[in-house]
Amino acid sequence: IETVLTLYQNKMKSGVECIRLYHSNPMIMGYPDELIQIWTNLIYNALQAMQFKGILTIQVEEKQSEVEVAIQYNGPGIALGIQKRMFE
Repeated sequence: IETVLTLYQNKMKSGVECIRLYHSNPMIMGYPDELIQIWTNLIYNALQAMQFKGILTIQVEEKQSEVEVAIQYNGPGIALGIQKRMFE
């Protein structure tokens, strides 16, 4: 996640406040490149949706044997018509 935030720091510095709520720093089993691609897609989509202005909050929590990562922003959200099709 920090790698992705570093990549976008120039785009974020002029209007995005990034709040990091890392309640834990767990090891995640997986392929690093694929995980970076996931974080890149989620974070960049959020930045675009908020037009690179506003608050981006990233929260990491360890829950028993799982890790939960939540990415929130204060943008307008996804239009209802698109929501129905976004996983196609």
